[in-house]
Amino acid sequence: MCSKKLIAWILAVVPAISVAAWAQAPAELLEKGLYTEETVGDLEGAIEIYQKIVADANANRTYVAQAQLRLGICHLKNGQDDKAEEAFQKLIKDFPDQKELVAQAREQLGRGSEGFALGPVPWLDGETLPIIIKLSTGLRVGMFVWTADSTEFDGEDAWRFRIRRYVPSGQGLTTMIVDADSFALRISERKSSVLGDYEGVVRPGRVDVTARRDGNESVNSVKVDDVVYENDQFMYLTRRLPLQVGYKTSLKLFTLVTQQVIHPQLAVTAKENVTVPAGTFECFKVEFTVDAPPHPASQIFWFSTDPSRYMVKFEAGGVVGELGEIAHRQPGENVAYRNEDFGFSMAAPAGWFFFEHDSPGNDNVRRVSLLDPESEVHQAILEVLKKPAPIDYAPLAEIARDQIGGVKTFLKDYKLRKEGWTEGEISGIPAVSFVGDYRDAEERMVEYRIYLVGAQVGKAVATFVFKTSAELFDDYRDVFDNIVESYQAD
Repeated sequence: MCSKKLIAWILAVVPAISVAAWAQAPAELLEKGLYTEETVGDLEGAIEIYQKIVADANANRTYVAQAQLRLGICHLKNGQDDKAEEAFQKLIKDFPDQKELVAQAREQLGRGSEGFALGPVPWLDGETLPIIIKLSTGLRVGMFVWTADSTEFDGEDAWRFRIRRYVPSGQGLTTMIVDADSFALRISERKSSVLGDYEGVVRPGRVDVTARRDGNESVNSVKVDDVVYENDQFMYLTRRLPLQVGYKTSLKLFTLVTQQVIHPQLAVTAKENVTVPAGTFECFKVEFTVDAPPHPASQIFWFSTDPSRYMVKFEAGGVVGELGEIAHRQPGENVAYRNEDFGFSMAAPAGWFFFEHDSPGNDNVRRVSLLDPESEVHQAILEVLKKPAPIDYAPLAEIARDQIGGVKTFLKDYKLRKEGWTEGEISGIPAVSFVGDYRDAEERMVEYRIYLVGAQVGKAVATFVFKTSAELFDDYRDVFDNIVESYQAD
């Protein structure tokens, strides 16, 4: 009798032990999967673990649902958007009772057209990031300035991103308004001295693009997904991705100028320390590849591993971009520039930027371009030339007159304004200035030149040259004069 009771007890207990063991195993596997995914960074290994949990018919539903969610997230990190969407949809369909997990799956699906989740915004309102553009030889040839400002669009919170470009081939400005929550593009505008002007307005399922170039205007509608990201938006978009070594994904970006949708592949390949003018940063090395004829185009970016995720450096098309500084400028805050080598300084209105050119082989010259925030001024530049021998005030007027002859040779239909010639002082410094009209293609233009002798008389001559359309010259004349009047020489 005792033996029968013992056997019965064993038979009764063993199934209970088995059930307990099966209930515990998925929990341990889930913990192991999370460790493999997030700490080790082995996405394929984590996927294999999560798939074991999902395939276990006896596993607790909560653990299976959690594994299903993590499975979808791993696929996103691997750039397998279709598999990720399938995993999230299965969770929503098969586990309606797991409301919190279902909500997370829906959130993942709703974050973007690619399905990837975006992290919190890592930048501060008013962030300004100047990127110095160099050739592979190290010669500085231009600058991009990225700015981020909070704003509103149709009564909803939004971000305004601007990219001010200045390179030898031309200059321009891109302005984008994006939704603060979904990060979806609302409006994009691009002005380029070379490519023309473009405006894109996002409508349901399409982007309406207006292009203006060489006096002609065209309108086109491009079909897109409901959530649209602009190509020039990629830097901010990447900063919100869950970057880590091994992370991969694909993007879907709309290019305003070509009016096409491209599908670059993104992969985080390493961590590296990078030194740029703004400092030394530990960075994620991020490779972008676009499969486009006639051959794939690749670009490499370095984003800091700190919470701000600054874009520290990039290499693309034979040029290098390096972060010059990290600034947070407030509206109305004037900007200042000083050159210690030559001992001169100046100031410009809020939103303007300074770019100091390299002058290889000529230590007697410093050239600084001033970039207006709206990319309306065709040229604004200061050149300071040191002379070994003293220069008195009288030769300064002669220098200015001699320059007029040179200007006439390279500016079409140049004509000096008689009332535009002035001689005197600016901020106590001897000065001569003149204004002339000319044509650039069919556009009426104005050039404004000012020559100054440094405070240490004869030590340096400073030349300001401003060029803008005749239509805008009167609007900018006071701005130009204020910049010149701010000039100081030691």
